[in-house]
Amino acid sequence: MTAVDSPTALSFLTAVAAFAILGLSLLASMIDRRAKSELHQQKVLLDTALDNMSQGLSMFDADGRILLYNERYAEMMDGPAMDLQGRLLLDVLPQQKVLGRWMAIPDQFAPA
Repeated sequence: MTAVDSPTALSFLTAVAAFAILGLSLLASMIDRRAKSELHQQKVLLDTALDNMSQGLSMFDADGRILLYNERYAEMMDGPAMDLQGRLLLDVLPQQKVLGRWMAIPDQFAPA
């Protein structure tokens, strides 16, 4: 019988392994919390910048759907009554053309 085969040694090695796993889990949790905190700070900064811009700003996905826009952009596109989130730009622009707010041809702005 070797020293590793003794119940005391096996118990000790099991305890060391368990504490190592717990330590790594705690470390990963702390890193994740810090990353989430930094991401939240960046989001607050971006939201503040968007809300205080005097220009209209919007962001679209590859299909031309409106993902993000600020209050000024909503005012330009018919005020807060029209919910733009998730709408296709090609659905919004013809409405704006009918109202006389958009002079270009909407199809020119279709994603390639």
